Order: sequence, then structure tokens, then C-alpha cells
Amino acid sequence: MRPKILWYLLHPCNESMSDSEELRRIIPTLEECYLRFSLNDRETAKRKCLSLIKSLNKLAQSDVKIKRELIEISRFTLEFYKRVDQNIPLSYYDRLLWTGSRCNGNFYPPVINITSDRDTVDMGVLSPAYTDAPVEETMTLPQDLEARFEKTGLDHWRYDEVEMMNLYQDLLTNCSFVSSLLAIVLSGDGERLLSLISPHEASDIYRVKFNLNGCRRVVEIGSSLPVLRDSKRKLTVSSSYNPQLRWPALIEKAYLKLSGEGYEFNGSNMAHDIFLLSTWIPEIRTISDDYFIFDTKLIKNFEEKKVTIGIGTGNISESLHHKVIPGHDYVLVSVDSKRKSFRLKNPWYSNTEEDQRIIEIMGNEIHLFKYLYINWKPSAFFMYKSNCHFIINKGCHEGNPALYENPQYSLRNTSDTRQEVWILLERHSSASSDRQQVDINMKLYCTPEGERIISSDRYEAVFEGTNTNSKTSLLKLDLEPRQNYTLVTFCSINCTCTCYFYNNISEDFMPTKAMFKNKELLSIVDDEWNFRNSGGNWSFSSYINNPQYDLEVDEASHLSIAMFTDLKHHYVGFDLFAASNDSKGHPIREFNKNKVAVSQTYNKQYQYEEVLLEPGLYKLVLSTYENNVHGKYKLYIRYNSTPRTVSINPIHASLGLFLKKKKLPWMHNTKTSLLFNTKDFNSVFKIRLLHYNSDPDVCETISSYRPLLRGRILLADSQESIYTTNNWSDSLYGVFIECLISKPGTYCLLVERLDPGYGGCVIEIGSNKSFHIS
Repeated sequence: MRPKILWYLLHPCNESMSDSEELRRIIPTLEECYLRFSLNDRETAKRKCLSLIKSLNKLAQSDVKIKRELIEISRFTLEFYKRVDQNIPLSYYDRLLWTGSRCNGNFYPPVINITSDRDTVDMGVLSPAYTDAPVEETMTLPQDLEARFEKTGLDHWRYDEVEMMNLYQDLLTNCSFVSSLLAIVLSGDGERLLSLISPHEASDIYRVKFNLNGCRRVVEIGSSLPVLRDSKRKLTVSSSYNPQLRWPALIEKAYLKLSGEGYEFNGSNMAHDIFLLSTWIPEIRTISDDYFIFDTKLIKNFEEKKVTIGIGTGNISESLHHKVIPGHDYVLVSVDSKRKSFRLKNPWYSNTEEDQRIIEIMGNEIHLFKYLYINWKPSAFFMYKSNCHFIINKGCHEGNPALYENPQYSLRNTSDTRQEVWILLERHSSASSDRQQVDINMKLYCTPEGERIISSDRYEAVFEGTNTNSKTSLLKLDLEPRQNYTLVTFCSINCTCTCYFYNNISEDFMPTKAMFKNKELLSIVDDEWNFRNSGGNWSFSSYINNPQYDLEVDEASHLSIAMFTDLKHHYVGFDLFAASNDSKGHPIREFNKNKVAVSQTYNKQYQYEEVLLEPGLYKLVLSTYENNVHGKYKLYIRYNSTPRTVSINPIHASLGLFLKKKKLPWMHNTKTSLLFNTKDFNSVFKIRLLHYNSDPDVCETISSYRPLLRGRILLADSQESIYTTNNWSDSLYGVFIECLISKPGTYCLLVERLDPGYGGCVIEIGSNKSFHIS
């Protein structure tokens, strides 16, 4: 044991805090230590751990009734302190769960297992005390009711199935929660509800555990419950059989606190609430016919208490309100397949006759309902369960072809038989995401090695979930023997998610993070098309204005080239040309089909290609199909050869540091000219001559008429030739002149066409040194 820790154990604390208050703070302090450590605040975590050890030592000497619990917590805290002191970080998954503990302004820490059979809910209130002191409540109450919080001393702490089956909702619109309590009791798993809350005696503070945001989490509440002034109606779940049954109302209170809405609750659904209370796998189906009555397998599972079933209404005609309530959840009690009918229990009632809560629905009345809520008992169908936690980025929503940044996991059926695997995607709740429309989904692709997928068009999705705005989505799979798969997840906002995997393959069946087939990644190119460089496809004279890059390959390599844009309604693509090594840094000035290494048809929003390249230099041109389209793009290039044997560099397409542009009409002549003057020695000039037929600001196309052109540079005074293009050319992209003018002076640029005509010539002149034109 470290000396400093030993000192704390041998020197009890003499602080003024009472023993009961210190006991009250033990577990919350331990939870805060975990949070601080997960946030890399190691020093605070260490300091609080030592303070906690000090308190534990003092309390162990003064309170013999809970000495065993204090010793267990002390041992656990010492082990955790060693971890903090040695700076052994929590796993990535644990850090993600702890840093995501805040929701709606409250702290909901993960449940910590102190021993094999006791956790921070069971031991959370070590010294229960019920006092008359008022407890401040921040939870909201309905503004249209005269309600207030009153402290409640609870003496009834037992589970009775009859009492629980008579739970009901009154004024509060939480039919899904009360229906969930009834369904869990009906399934025979009701005793777990009592184990969710601690302590089982009168106390000012209670702690409740729910399955939420990837793990079991703690919700702490006070003992007060809302009551109405001068009314027998209730804002809490109650039992018509035993009005003294109040502990379910405390679980309800913790649930409402978790929602962030308090007692002005706006509703949920049964599938989500039962998962929250029991971890049974949730599934939501839309009812379009009476299929579930004839689903003999589902009904058999229901009768064997392997599933719970709820049913919900949508908007229905007022004439049918006497039968069922619109926007309301009911619990399925029984099914009579012979009569094609089923019996439901209404979670709400205000009458004295209990049997009025049971409603019989005939098969031809199924149109009254919209949703079927099913929760599957995991242990009844699967032997093994695993999970993973991750963050989804907003840009990777379903429909976006760029799967590059989506969380992806590799799965493999290692058995020799076809296996059923279920995957549940849970979106973590947060204050912001719960107030907006959020869609989640999953897709499974059959892939050779379970590799990471860059683009959605490379593989076929063999299983697709349903796009849903619920907090969970269930995907039921049949995996072929010895087959690899890649799972891709989607969400319309930035959020943290958890995937649960249920299987009978083996306890070693564990999803792994999908890896790219080509492991090496070049720096991501993040740029844009704008008014200067949006040249369009190769049939436009402005094609060579598009962004261009030198791609150097030092050894033969397999490349994945992916380009993704924010242009949802425009087609984009890229072309790759083989080039000579001496052209490095120089843009292409023609579309040479004999040099094309890759040229794909244009796709909406993205382009992707895999190619094997031999060593050499290549030119990569990125373009939109139409010209003058503005938008951002990202270019990803991965390769499988030795690191740093592939590189990419942008090519600056500008003709020079100093640029001039002139538009000269032909006027039915064969010649036109301009004068330019330089005052410097050894000036490098690059000139582009581009014919236009009518409008110089509109790009010519491959089908446009173009005369043969050539250019010459002369001394203005003597007309001595300095430079002449070798051949006449009608290139769509223009005629280029590049020459070194060694002396200062005035020069004449003479542009000639083979035959007289109309239109004009756009002359672009660039130089590394200052010059003037006239």
C-alpha cells in the first residue's frame, strides 16, 4: 500500500460534516471520481479518491452496522485509486459512457458494480433517513392544476402481483409507462421492478436504475410526490387494489425526471419504456392488417411469457372514441385465435369497476390501431450478447453515398450453419436531440473480408432496417455460414449510439471495427469549386480550369479514390491521366484519351474508383458535369503499398503571378494583335488563346465551330519574331504559348486564324514579373 494512502487510513477525518451526510456522499463522490478521470482530470480524481478513503476509514470506525459495506467500498475505491495514480485510463467505451452521463442538465452516471452482487444503486444510500425537512423539487408540475409536492414516508415495500396488475394512470399522460409496468408484471418478470429502486425503506433520497444510453444508469430522486389540492384525482401511478402501494410512483418520478419534462410529460412508447425498465429487446411494427393475430409463433411466445406485446392507436374518428382512445397504448392480455379476437387492458381508468379496463377487440377492428410494440426476452432466444459504443457524425445520414465516415463494424459467422443474429441500435438521449426529428437506421453489406465500405454503390445491402425516429432500431439477420459482413449505421444528427448484438454462435462473437482494404491514407483534400475553377466536363473549353493534382506513385499500388461533395443535385466525377515526370507541377492542357488511366461516368454527389497503378506520375482532374457549379468537395485516397510511396500535390493552374486578360473581335479578319511591355530581364510569359463565337463569357463546347489558330510574339519596333507556335490548332481548350523574354521592351502578340471570320479571341497572359498591355 502506498504511504500516503496508509496515512489517510490511520488518521481519521475530523471535519464538521455529520456521519449521515458523509455516508450520503460516499457513492456520489465515487461516481464523480470516475467522471473526472474519464474527462482526463486526473488530479481532481486523485484528490477526491483520497478524500473518500479518508471518510470511509472514519465511518468504518463509527458505524458498525454497515461496516461490511464500507469495507467493500473501501477495497473498490483503493483499487480505483491505484488505477488513477498509475494513470491507467478507462477503456474508450467506458469513457464514452461516462462523458455522456449528462442529459437535460442532470447527471445520470453508469451503475458501478462494487462487488459481484452489489452495485451503486443497491449501496447508494448507505444511511437511509426520513426527516420532516422540506426537499426542494425542480421537476415541473402541470400549470393548469393546483398541484404541489409533499414528502411521502413509504412503509409498503413488497411485491404483490395482484396489487401491481391493478396499477393505473389518472391525469398524467404516460400511458406507455404504466402499460409497460403492467406488461412486465404480466410476463412474470415483475419482481425486477422492485429491484430497480433502493433503499427499500423510508428515506429522503432514492436511487433508481434504468437501462439507458448504452448501460444501466442511476437516477436520484427525493421522496416527495405531487398531490392535488382538494381533489381525489392523481398525478402518480397508483394501485386501485392498494392505495398504499407507492414505490412504483417513485420509479415513475425517476422516469419523468429522465425525460426532462417532469409531470408535464408528452409521451413515449411501450417498446422503449420496457427496454428502459427491463432490457428486453424492443421492436416497433406498423400495423397494416391483422397479421399479428395469425402470427402463431409470436402468439406462442407471448403465451410462454417470452415476449410482451402492447398496441397503440393513432388518430381515429371521434365516432370510435367510445371503443378506444386516440394516441393511447394498451397492454395485450390474451389472444383467441379461433375467434380472431384479442383482449387489451387499458392503463387508464377513473371508474370503480376494474373489469371495465379490459377491452375485447375483434380482428376486423384492427384498423383502430397503428402500432404494435413487442419486447423480446433476450435469454429466451439468445445465449450470448455483446455491445459496442460509438459516435455518429451528422454528415453520414442515410441517403448520402459517402459511407466513409459512418461507424462500421465487421461481422463474421464462424459457424458451419446459418445463424440468426439480432442487432439493436440505440441512440443516446440528450437535451438537444430529444427535441427534434432524428432518424436512425442500419444496413448490412456482404463483403469479402468484412472491410470498411467507402461508397454505397460497391456492395449490395443484404439486410436493411427501417428508417425510424424512435430511439431504437432492430435489425434481424440470417447470416450465412463462414461469411463476412459489414454493418453500417446511420443517424441524421451528431450523437452517441450503442449497438447490441444478440447471437447463438459463440461468446466470442464480437463485432470489430471495420478496417479499410487499403490501409494507408493520404492527407484528405478539402476544397471547393468556385467561379474560377468550376470548368465542367471535358466537352467544355473551361475543363482544364478544374482543380488538378499531381499524383505520384513510387511503387505499384492498389488505390481507392473517393470524392464526396455537398452537391446533392449535381453530377461530379474525376479523370486520371498518365503523365511524364518532367510535367510535374504543370496542369494538363488537353484531354488525351490515350493517357486516360481512369475516367468514370458522372454520379450525383460523389465518385469512387479502385485502380491498380504502376509507378509514375499521374494527373487527377476533379470536375462537375456542368460548368460554373459552386460547392465543396473532399477527396480521399487510400493505397496498400509501402507508406509514403504515394503522394498528392495540388497543381496551380494560374498562368503566372501577374495576369492580364483581353477580348479582341476578329471583325472578319484573319489577324488580331496587342502590345505588351515589360521592364524586367528574363520574364517568363504564358499565354492562352481561346476562340469564342459570340459571347466571350460563355464557354465553348466540343460541338462549337473553332477555326485553326496560331500565335506569334514579335519585337514591336523591328517586327523580329521571338516565338511562333509550331502548328495551327483548333483545340477546344485553346492554343498555349510559353516563352522566355530575356530583355525589357515592348512586344507584339500576333494572333492568326487560317480563314477570316467573326467571333473573337480571349487572350490570357500571365508572367512571373510585372508587365502592361495596350
